[in-house]
Amino acid sequence: MIKIKGFLITYKPFDNISRVTLHHILFGRLTYRKYRNKKYVYYSPGMLDEIPFIRIINSKIFVLNIDNVNMEELRIFGDITVKESERELTIDSLKTGEQYWKDIAKEKGLDFHVKKRKQKRA
Repeated sequence: MIKIKGFLITYKPFDNISRVTLHHILFGRLTYRKYRNKKYVYYSPGMLDEIPFIRIINSKIFVLNIDNVNMEELRIFGDITVKESERELTIDSLKTGEQYWKDIAKEKGLDFHVKKRKQKRA
């Protein structure tokens, strides 16, 4: 184990709908589709798509950086606090959002695909 510097994000959603929406925005989500009697899983990216994180306990996550995390968007759904932190962790315990969902799809034996992001028009 080594000491890793990062940020501790604590969140308290306003209600259950806010909790689900907050989790989808942060971690991404899986959607299931059936095509020709075969199930497919599509991953919709969240803010922690490429940022390594670990869930400490419910409503607390440790992330390496918060560059791509839009705190103002998250504050719509709950009370968010961010503190600098240092944790003793192994590098293997940190996962990105995509890795997290890919492991879940693999456990269920489903084909995993990443959903393409919609490009914003100018």
